[in-house]
Amino acid sequence: ALLYVVILVFLARLDATKPYSIRSALMFILSPRDLRALSLLKRLDVTKSIKEEKEVIQALKDSPSSLSTENIIQKLKSPSFEIRVKALDAFHSLPVDENVKEALISEVKNHPFTTAYIAADILGERGITEAVKPLRQVIRSSDYFLAGKSMVALAKLKDEESVPEIASIVRETQNPRLIIHGAKALEYFRSAESIPDLLLKLKQKSFPFIRDEIILAIAGINGMASWFYLFYAAFLEKGSTGILMLKDEVTDEKKALPSQYRERCVQMLEFLLNHDSAFCEQVFLLLSDLRQAEFAMTEGIRSVFHGLTFPKIIKLERYRFLAAGTMIFALKNPD
Repeated sequence: ALLYVVILVFLARLDATKPYSIRSALMFILSPRDLRALSLLKRLDVTKSIKEEKEVIQALKDSPSSLSTENIIQKLKSPSFEIRVKALDAFHSLPVDENVKEALISEVKNHPFTTAYIAADILGERGITEAVKPLRQVIRSSDYFLAGKSMVALAKLKDEESVPEIASIVRETQNPRLIIHGAKALEYFRSAESIPDLLLKLKQKSFPFIRDEIILAIAGINGMASWFYLFYAAFLEKGSTGILMLKDEVTDEKKALPSQYRERCVQMLEFLLNHDSAFCEQVFLLLSDLRQAEFAMTEGIRSVFHGLTFPKIIKLERYRFLAAGTMIFALKNPD
C-alpha cells in the first residue's frame, strides 16, 4: 500500500500534457536519475530569474535523463545568451535523439556569432554524422569561432572529403584561431599530405603558441603525439632539459638506438641549440645513412625534414627540436 502511494505521488509529477505510457511511467519511478529530472523540470517551470534558470539547467546536465531533452531544447529559444549557452552545454551529456540532432544542426545553420560554434563542437563530440553537410557549409564562415569548431567537428566525424578544403584554409589564412583549429583537424585526420603546408606556416611571423600548436599537430599526424609532448614541454621550460631527455632516449639500454646511428644522434642533439647549420648537417648525414640502409620511413616522417630546406624554418629552435625528436622516434619505431 505504501509503495502504491509513492507511485501515485510520482505519477502526479509527470507532465499531464505528454502521453507517457504506463511502462515509461514505471521506468521513471524505478530510476532515481529520472525522478531527479522530474523534480528539476518542475522547478524549471517556476524559475523566476536567469541565475536560477541556469542553476536548474546545470543540474539537469549533471543528471542526464531523456525526460529533460525536450525542455532543454525549448531553452534554446531563450532571449538570454547565457541561458542558450547553458542549454547547449547540457547536450554534452544528455541523451541524443532526432529532436536533439535537429536542434543542434539548426543552431549551426541559424545562429552564427552567438551559439553556433558550441553546437558545432557538440555535433563532433557526440558523433552526429547527419551534421556533416551543414558543417562543411560553414567552415569558411566569417564567424571564426564557428569555422574553427566546424573543422575539428568534421575531423571527429571522419569526413575525409573535407580534408583538402581544411588544408586550403590553413594554407591561406592568417587568422590564429583558424590556423590552430585547422591544424588540430588535420591531426585528427592523420593527414600526412598536409605536413608541408603546416611547415610553411612556421615560416610566417606568428605568436609562439601558434607554432607550438602546429608542431604538436605534426607530431600527432606522425603518431608520436604522447611520446613527443613530454620532451617538448620540458624543452620549452628549459632547452637543455628537453635535449638531455632526448639523449637519454638515444642511449636508453632497454631500447637503445642501433650503434651506427647512436653517436650521430648525440652529435645532432649537441648542435641543436646554438649551431643550426651543424645540426642540419648531422640530420642530412643521418638521412643519407638511412637511405643507404634502405630504412623505411612513412611519408609523414619524411615530410618533417622538408623544413630543413627553408632557412627561416631552420632558425626556429622549436622546429629543430621537432626534427630531432622525429628522427629519434623513427629510429626507435622502424615499423
